[in-house]
Amino acid sequence: MQSDRSLLTALTHIILDDIQDGKTLRPEILGVKDIFDRICSDFKQGESFIEFGEVLTPQGLAISPVMAAMCLEDYYRTIIYLRGLNAAIVDLKTQHPTRPLRVLYAGTGPYAILAIPLMSVHSSDCVRFELLDINAVSLDAVRSIVTQLGFTESVTAYHQMDAMQYKHNEAASPDIIIAEIMLAGLEKEPQVAVTRALTTQMPEALFLPQSINISAVTDNPRHVLGPVFQFDSEMFSETVSQEGTLPAATLEIPESAKGHILLETRVKVYQGYELKPYDSGLTSPRILPVDYDPGETLKLVYQMGEKPGLIRAL
Repeated sequence: MQSDRSLLTALTHIILDDIQDGKTLRPEILGVKDIFDRICSDFKQGESFIEFGEVLTPQGLAISPVMAAMCLEDYYRTIIYLRGLNAAIVDLKTQHPTRPLRVLYAGTGPYAILAIPLMSVHSSDCVRFELLDINAVSLDAVRSIVTQLGFTESVTAYHQMDAMQYKHNEAASPDIIIAEIMLAGLEKEPQVAVTRALTTQMPEALFLPQSINISAVTDNPRHVLGPVFQFDSEMFSETVSQEGTLPAATLEIPESAKGHILLETRVKVYQGYELKPYDSGLTSPRILPVDYDPGETLKLVYQMGEKPGLIRAL
């Protein structure tokens, strides 16, 4: 019988193969999930609802371990993130041929899905991971999977903490930082705050995803209103206003607009590895929770804090 480790390696090679259409690889992602489920099947015991263990931080909602595990089933998102991170590792390895690359993964959930599969195809001499999650249950599950699969040398540290509190070791600073702690429209979860906090500390690191772009349309009738918020390296260091906001856009609403304003999200993980609208739960259109009058000029800002998201400027 094929071992879990060899099966994971085989599945990961298929998932990372660009010749394969990622949208046909749901069985392979579910195969990875089955391996992880077998190893840590007890991490959900005693939890009576899927929100158990979620944490409302000062910068947004950290979802529960069960919800984080369910995110793996958004399989195309997982594939694009894995391919993007893998490509970044391959590219940066040429710059550091004599030592392992260092990757900080913030917000692992219980499966560390963006790290453990890559441990099966890259040795610890090539790349090593720091794994961080706010929830002890999630991090315990990750440790169990890593240990059982024999990848302990690929992990340099486990950090059970809010990513906002992370302090890097200057002697071994990460080469790559990856965090996928977001919802469509960059609402509720702390992707923006965590990205800004980590890139301020480690400006030389490559942060993934490289950019998140939000644009707006009306749905009745459809009008393209244009870009709303572009979160990339320039915005990583943008000054927050006294009101706790980042600048967004001013939209001209057509006189004929009657329906909702929808936010469409695009995520560039790395170079050509992108999620476009409707590709994933991360890029499904969301209703902008703002009332408007047809023909008005609508100014938006991005609100930081416990309930992050786009709002009308005061």
